[in-house]
Amino acid sequence: MAGSPLRSSAFLRLPTMPVSSTETSAQPSVPPSADHTPSSPVLLIANRGEIAIRIARAAAELGWRTVGLVAQDEADALHAGHMDAVAVLPGRGVPAYLAIAQVVAAAQAQGCTHVHPGYGLLSENAAFARACAEAGLVFVGPAPEVLDLLGDKAAARAL
Repeated sequence: MAGSPLRSSAFLRLPTMPVSSTETSAQPSVPPSADHTPSSPVLLIANRGEIAIRIARAAAELGWRTVGLVAQDEADALHAGHMDAVAVLPGRGVPAYLAIAQVVAAAQAQGCTHVHPGYGLLSENAAFARACAEAGLVFVGPAPEVLDLLGDKAAARAL
């Protein structure tokens, strides 16, 4: 289907190019390393557990810095030890990860340039993808318009 967001080359925005200076106006608060410059991508991983660890490994292979999230009651979560930095979300358990405003605020506070939702939780949430874009963060996943379409099962089947 010509013109469909599903056929668009922007379907998955997995950037491999340097981040522009406009996207890095806030200086990252993650600790500097020899391979990290202010223009290097900083990835917030908006998930937990094994998926967060896998995403962190992939980001490290690209030379990206990672910021993980933990809820207040999960400070000792296994995935936290695999991140360059960790932001503590207010709240307990899964609901803390679903609060879009506080996840976006954590990304901004940590100087992140990109947000990877993992799977489940916020990964299919168009409002989250849109909130990331509005905050100047690159959402690593489908465009909000695609998520809107696929969230409507009848429209998705028609594609």
